[in-house]
Amino acid sequence: MESDEDASKYDPEQSLEERREIQQSIRNLERDMHENAEAYMQVGSTKVSEALARLEEINKNIKQTNEAAIDSKALVTLVDLQSRKLQKLTAGNLGNGIDTDEFVSKCITYMRRGAGIADDEDNELTHTQRNRRVGAQRGAIGSDDDGSDDEEGGDMMDWAHLGRYACIPNVRRPALSGFLLGPLSVQKKVRKLVTRTAPLRVRDLQEVRPEVLNTEDLAKNENDLTAVCNKILRQLKSVRDTAIQELQKMQDDDSIDGEQMERAMDILGITESGNIDLVRFCINPRSFGQTVENMFYVSFLIREGMVEVHFEENGLPSLCECEH
Repeated sequence: MESDEDASKYDPEQSLEERREIQQSIRNLERDMHENAEAYMQVGSTKVSEALARLEEINKNIKQTNEAAIDSKALVTLVDLQSRKLQKLTAGNLGNGIDTDEFVSKCITYMRRGAGIADDEDNELTHTQRNRRVGAQRGAIGSDDDGSDDEEGGDMMDWAHLGRYACIPNVRRPALSGFLLGPLSVQKKVRKLVTRTAPLRVRDLQEVRPEVLNTEDLAKNENDLTAVCNKILRQLKSVRDTAIQELQKMQDDDSIDGEQMERAMDILGITESGNIDLVRFCINPRSFGQTVENMFYVSFLIREGMVEVHFEENGLPSLCECEH
């Protein structure tokens, strides 16, 4: 009797419009689960029970296997949210780190749809990506919103697209080469020429006295940390004074407008507050190793209270001498 009742639910003649409406409703609900996962896992939230009731209501109108599979996938997603909610209640807050499953899922969705490109007719989009975008907007049958694992087209794992449109526009590191194959500074090894010498004889030995090191001689060493930092501090003062003098000369010239003054400030590496741009002062675009050394010495000056860092209105750091 039960088998007859189950068979009566299958309707191969169900209208396409009704099937499309069922699929769109399930996908909208599943999209809400992914985008508002934290709200579903909050203590005291009733969104899980509301979503379950909504799925049960939609399930009453399902007559074909395709919609049943989509409904089952949404139910699995809801069960996973409930499981994570229970873990959050028993093991503490899981929001201190990154949910790797959610992160990977959003990355895959980003690549599959070609997100980051506003124009739906852009030449960089593949035919499959255009269809997915249109299907997502219309809620059509078989659209990519159901998160199916089909790998049609080669854009499911297009890491180059993810890096170009999602990573590079948001990166804040200096513009450097994309690879480091070896140490920062490489010195070519010079082949040592072995010279043959006569055998050592005791009678040919000469007495050599050790060198006596005085405190004054050690103080004159120009390669120690303090001496190098003092040189950099003097260089900072010199660059700042020279830039200010050049700008004062330009201010006395009535033929120079504000735009030319800003261009001159950018060339001289000085900011509106009269400080020196930290990036222009420290970074050598032709030597990564020297850039690291410059940053080290400047950080030592900052630690000793001889130089301080200010952030300009554009958010970029600048250097100035501390006033004691």
